[in-house]
Amino acid sequence: MLAVDKQDNLEPSGAHPQRRPDPDRVARWRETIRVLQSELRDLEWFRDEMAKVAEIVRSNPLILYAESYFPAHVLRWYVESQCLRIRRLIEGDNPGYDVWSLRLLLEDMRRAAEAFSRANIAELFDEPGIPEYSDEIRNFLVEAMWKNVGDIGRDADRLRARDIKDDLKQLSAATDAIRDIATKKLAHNSKDGAHLLLPNLNPISKAVDSIIEISKRYHATLTGESLLSYAPTYMFNWYDVFDKPWKVAEAPVAQA
Repeated sequence: MLAVDKQDNLEPSGAHPQRRPDPDRVARWRETIRVLQSELRDLEWFRDEMAKVAEIVRSNPLILYAESYFPAHVLRWYVESQCLRIRRLIEGDNPGYDVWSLRLLLEDMRRAAEAFSRANIAELFDEPGIPEYSDEIRNFLVEAMWKNVGDIGRDADRLRARDIKDDLKQLSAATDAIRDIATKKLAHNSKDGAHLLLPNLNPISKAVDSIIEISKRYHATLTGESLLSYAPTYMFNWYDVFDKPWKVAEAPVAQA
């Protein structure tokens, strides 16, 4: 990764490679958000599925008050896997490792805000399979999308770096504690992580909410695709199995 440019409000310059349109860099950003989509899908999907499982457990006294450690084990498996998944998504710059990371994507977009211009929004409407619009409608749509992300307050043809900076702060606030647990307790057996406790469902859910909210915003900016959810939508009730007895009573033995 390039060194961080401490100036958030970049000024146009033909000399600085981070301060002019850069199609190759934008292409890398688009590739990154698409690669991250599967990780984001699992993050949101598992959170939603665990919420359903938790509801089933709470509503069934036979499970909730049973003398079994299995529900607790399920919760631990979920928390540990989500902590590691969150850590992967917010991985920082780590020399020697070239990783896909939402944090690294946002940091690069912030420091090279001028790599992305209004033209990068307009070119999305030239992609194969995109409906044809009249020039008037097309310009309206491009302008509406650009107002959400462009630095129009300064009349600059670049992304609003200050908004990306705010999103990075939100990401850190929601995930830093989970990242530390994942790094010091799960990924490594760190001596200074022995005191750390695994989070419960609430902070995990809040972290997932922040990650998904931010990701959908930049997914729309980079690809033009507005997503309601990363999680898949199933056309069947996957947890109806919990409405049926798992241990079928044995048939009575016929008396001679």
